[in-house]
Amino acid sequence: MGEGGGAAEKVVEWATQPSKRAFITLIYTRVNLRLARAPDAARLRALADPSLSPAAIWFLPALWRAAAGRGAVVVAEGFWRGRPRLVGCGSLTLWVHAAEIADLQVLTGWRDRGIGRALIRALEGEAARLGAGRVEIGAAASNLRARALYERLGYAPARVVSMALPLGEEDVTILEKPLPPA
Repeated sequence: MGEGGGAAEKVVEWATQPSKRAFITLIYTRVNLRLARAPDAARLRALADPSLSPAAIWFLPALWRAAAGRGAVVVAEGFWRGRPRLVGCGSLTLWVHAAEIADLQVLTGWRDRGIGRALIRALEGEAARLGAGRVEIGAAASNLRARALYERLGYAPARVVSMALPLGEEDVTILEKPLPPA
């Protein structure tokens, strides 16, 4: 594996080799990506930002959809003092018109290590596995960093909607990306 794209090469395997989907290691960041399991619920709740979502229960419906074959939740585990710790996550919902990536979170101290990019790639792989032809992801107008990441990953603006977010009403740009045929 070359110096430049080790993590990206691993994520590509997620979509193309089912035996690799359950566990991906990002070599350069000491982070493992895997599908969430029911026992992760308490750890996902602890990961949620309480200032944005006081109830912090977004992951329960996401886990239910995953169990029903209508989505996925991918978690990133980093290692802190030799013990695994959830440092990021994201969810995928399969709708009739497209798959939607949502609830993407990476702990502040773990950002800028490619974890968000790897989570998105893993969720795209799950969307393709579930038969989606297109993926959508939203970026609030105030979150320029997220929108820039999504555009670097090939997402293009499709529409703007006004949404009631935890911190108030805000415009959200819905970006979309076609997936290659399975």
